Amino acid sequence: MIESSTKFFWAESPGQIYPALKELVEKECIECCDQNAVGKRERKVYRITCEGRRRLKNWLVKPVGDMRIRDELLLKLFFGKNMETKEAVDLLVNRQKIMRDQIDYLNSVLDNFQREYSDDNDSDMFYWSLTVKNELYAAKAEAAWCHDTVKQLRDRKK
Repeated sequence: MIESSTKFFWAESPGQIYPALKELVEKECIECCDQNAVGKRERKVYRITCEGRRRLKNWLVKPVGDMRIRDELLLKLFFGKNMETKEAVDLLVNRQKIMRDQIDYLNSVLDNFQREYSDDNDSDMFYWSLTVKNELYAAKAEAAWCHDTVKQLRDRKK
């Protein structure tokens, strides 16, 4: 559940997660509890420790660092005079489709939150929903930008 709601703003690969978990265990911020599942591989469950909660609270109130954006579509449009208008339009139409799919997905995540966490006083659900809504608003804005940009490109061609 957490991965499905965080992947749009914080994507990590298993190659990044497992070393980070090992480091957190060594720093006594989390503890690993092995759980044996019948007929399945051993599953590791991690729980935050008091030290981990203390460090988390300290990290949460620190100022946020720079947000770095790397968007290949924008880089290609920056050099757009070197491609045909149709090629630029195709890139934008593709991105718009991706954004529409993302909007549908994010709406389903919000719906699941509401079904699974119907208690309005559930703090986790409230804050999780805020982060998903941020991505939802961003996806809607980008889909609208793609639509407008395609129109501008087609009008310019005339």
